[in-house]
Amino acid sequence: MTRPLRVAVVGGGPRATYALERLGAHADALTAGRTLEVHVFERTGRFGAGSVHDPRQPLTAVLNRTADEVSFAADETVTGAGPLRPPSERPTLARWIAQRSDGVPEEPAAWPPRAVHGAALEERLARYAAELERTGCAVVHRHAVEVVELRDAQDAPERAAASGRPVDESAHGEGAAPGWPDGPLDVVAADGRTWTVDDVLLVTGHGSPRPAHPAADPCAGPGDHAAVHVTRAYPLDGPGSVAEAPPGSRVALVGTGMTALDVLIALTAGRGGRFARGPGGRLTYLRSGAEPSAIHCTSGSGVFPYARPAVLSTVSPFVDARGGRFLRHDVLPRLRRSRGGARAGVEGGAGELDVERDLLPLVVLEMAFQHDATLRGLDAARDAAARVRDVVDAFVDGDAAVRAGDDARPDALARLLLAHTGDVDEADRFDWDVLVDPLATGDDLADVIDLDVLRARQGVGVSPHLTARNGVWRDLRGVISAAVDDGGLTAASHRRFVERVVPWHNRFANGASPDVMARVAALLRSGLVRVDREDRADRDDPVAHVAQRAPVAHRAFDDHRDPDHRDLGPAGGRRGPCAVPAPAVEAFGAVPDVLVDAWVPRLDVRTDLNPLYRRLVERGAASLWATGSGADTFRPGGVRVDDRHHPVRADGTSDPRVTVLGPVLEGQRSFLVSAMRPGRDHHVMRDTVGWVDDLLARHPAPQRGATVVRPPARPDERTPTMGTTTTRHAVGTDGEIGLLVDAPSDGEHLGDVVVAPVFGGTARSMFPFAHALHRHGFRTVRVDFRHHVGSGSGDVAGTRLSAQAEDVAAVLDLYPGALLVAVSLATRPAVRALASGAPAGGAVLVTPVLDVTATLREVIGTDFVEAELDRLPPTVDVLGYEVRDGFVHDARTHGLHGYDEAVEDLARVAVPVRLVAGDTDPWVDVTRVRAAAGRLADDGRDVRLVEVPAATHRLNRNPVVARRYVEETVRACLDLVGSDRPVDVPSFDALVRASSARPAVTEPAGVPG
Repeated sequence: MTRPLRVAVVGGGPRATYALERLGAHADALTAGRTLEVHVFERTGRFGAGSVHDPRQPLTAVLNRTADEVSFAADETVTGAGPLRPPSERPTLARWIAQRSDGVPEEPAAWPPRAVHGAALEERLARYAAELERTGCAVVHRHAVEVVELRDAQDAPERAAASGRPVDESAHGEGAAPGWPDGPLDVVAADGRTWTVDDVLLVTGHGSPRPAHPAADPCAGPGDHAAVHVTRAYPLDGPGSVAEAPPGSRVALVGTGMTALDVLIALTAGRGGRFARGPGGRLTYLRSGAEPSAIHCTSGSGVFPYARPAVLSTVSPFVDARGGRFLRHDVLPRLRRSRGGARAGVEGGAGELDVERDLLPLVVLEMAFQHDATLRGLDAARDAAARVRDVVDAFVDGDAAVRAGDDARPDALARLLLAHTGDVDEADRFDWDVLVDPLATGDDLADVIDLDVLRARQGVGVSPHLTARNGVWRDLRGVISAAVDDGGLTAASHRRFVERVVPWHNRFANGASPDVMARVAALLRSGLVRVDREDRADRDDPVAHVAQRAPVAHRAFDDHRDPDHRDLGPAGGRRGPCAVPAPAVEAFGAVPDVLVDAWVPRLDVRTDLNPLYRRLVERGAASLWATGSGADTFRPGGVRVDDRHHPVRADGTSDPRVTVLGPVLEGQRSFLVSAMRPGRDHHVMRDTVGWVDDLLARHPAPQRGATVVRPPARPDERTPTMGTTTTRHAVGTDGEIGLLVDAPSDGEHLGDVVVAPVFGGTARSMFPFAHALHRHGFRTVRVDFRHHVGSGSGDVAGTRLSAQAEDVAAVLDLYPGALLVAVSLATRPAVRALASGAPAGGAVLVTPVLDVTATLREVIGTDFVEAELDRLPPTVDVLGYEVRDGFVHDARTHGLHGYDEAVEDLARVAVPVRLVAGDTDPWVDVTRVRAAAGRLADDGRDVRLVEVPAATHRLNRNPVVARRYVEETVRACLDLVGSDRPVDVPSFDALVRASSARPAVTEPAGVPG
């Protein structure tokens, strides 16, 4: 009998999704003559997303990558990938979002919320797991536990013998050595449970660093004023997070990187603050009153990251597979030979480099060249480059005379090139010093950001400054890694690389979207946010830090664990000395109310709260990566691995049963934190491919004739059976209105719900609402309006709100007493139909557009509704659809354009109304919705408002927030029919599966009554 091949994936974040994708692609080989048993371990229980991309987090946290630049599966560019899925089964995030909205066109370059990325990761992992299980030869177990130890199985010899594998200690597999077992491993969870497996993939992500300040007794601060210390910025909401900063409080952030940007937006836009365009298109910030009174940011640089290009997929035109003009892969061996000496960990290897004296001059020179080529043209830049080629070659080959000059400056070679670039306007010239310190010119930080946003929107190949940054620090990052990785630098220089160069990379090429940075500039101009530099010496000396002021009592919100994994009690019980930066105290004139560590510490296994890696090192089953020797040794804190990513033991042998990927390798490898990109032979997927290749090599298929034990079939709790028949109908005078009616197969239901679609949406695209309502006992009638997209007659160019009101009334006449659910712009004609006496039993208005004029002004950017009619353009682009000017004429003629008219219509509605609105919807002013609901309630109308945490209006772009709206819609419908059924809206995974398994649509005669 052949036992299953047992594989553990420890860490259930994005890399676990990529791992299951590859396991599924190789399912035939992995299950040939045996079964496959996969165990995925994720402490948070968010399988696929992990904590950083948790779908429940605020939608204000946006990815710093466009949706078309994120993928989930291997493609043709990935070296050695093996079997590939069909293109239709490996969507980018942009296509995934569009598919969730049933084909509604989606902007491919949208910058999606991190929560949406998390929802996609979870759906993909669930899909890949289900795919494996459908083979009948695999089972995927998901464990919401934290793994704290990995050790040799207690009965490894017996288990190895039972599996038919050799027990002879001379046979340990490639990389192993006598004395070390080569049998199964026990994966041990924090609660003591143990799972025995044959192969382990460790993809644990960022880890959980110890808090910077150890627990201690509280001590009174100035005036006994206590400061809350949030030691981990993520998650951005929930107990112990920045969400607990009270309105009007003073908040200090330590850090000005990507984490700080997320915190800033969460504390402002996430609290109901709004950004409006002022004169010239510049954003201004409008306070809600719920945000802090002041936010102070401190960092060593005192500046935020540069914005990423608006079109992120564009690669510098001056880069090819070999590198750039000067910074190239083939230059590195010459550099090493000229520097002499032995490379760390490589016997007889070429010399170690100094990042500042050897590498940075070439990096900055390449930036100057790409800047010049963009500004003056490639031919002119090549001519200038040719004039300095001899000097550059002499530098690379170690000419003592060249290196004896001012080569300690990173821009030494760049200055030589710039001397040949002609008469260039000062504002257009490349200036390394200004790039590193943009405030050195005396410019205001908000103005610096505005200029940078303009350059980001110009794009790579157009803006010289952006091309220089992105074309080198992103597009040539592989050359930099090749110079640095695996001991490529001296120990002292590697320390400087970590402390100085990596932050430069993050600031130059790993910033936020232009839209986010424009918002940050608006926050700075509003006076709400202030940024200061922190003295570096002071920052590095916590003792001096604390000595500048009285100690401050604080609560340290943390993991509630000490380094030995013992529970430390409630988060609020953690108290200790709080090192508040001096600039924050000076800015506030007092100790801040809340201090936030708005940065992600580098993972160091020696101090991580999870003891997993530390215990491996203590046992000698793994070792720390180090460079240098003796007093010059530098140990960043990551695990050492061989060239196949297997951990290297204390005796120098490798453990082929274990593969380690991700941030825990920082030091030996660089730039490891990244979501997978399509079409780039991305290193994240290449590493995953290598793991699967080794798994197959170590565990070849059993010989034929072996008895295979099949895993028991398991019911899928995530996908309920619809039990629905869907029929298509054409109704109206000439059959011009399309309907999809979803009826329970047994004919029993709580009642009817008519669903009116969003603008640009179809009856089919309203499936998420219909599916959730059906699960709770309703029959649904999905509408396709006339002169709209979908099955109704006419085209969207001729859409009219008055006609939609007539369509709603006509459908309700067929289903008298039905509830009416209308979404977005459809809510306005729905209200008119109800005010005119359409026979509904109640209404739920989702993202209600009560002020058509204001919403269209936000969508289009121009107020066409209030414009003089004879000056209207013949057509207007509305969300990708050309709409004729008759829309505006119709809205004004029928009083469907203004807020006051909408409230008057609502006052004439005789049935109960529920309003479901986003608390920070940019297209619908929730304060006006509140005012309308309050006024009507005061007049005795049955009108109630439910506010959903949502900073978006377009549900097709944000599946996470869409689910929140669907849930509140179902709850409102149940309330309107007097049902006390619990609300159970399906997960994204279940919704996607239900969507793909929709029943066939039939077209019977007549309309079901």
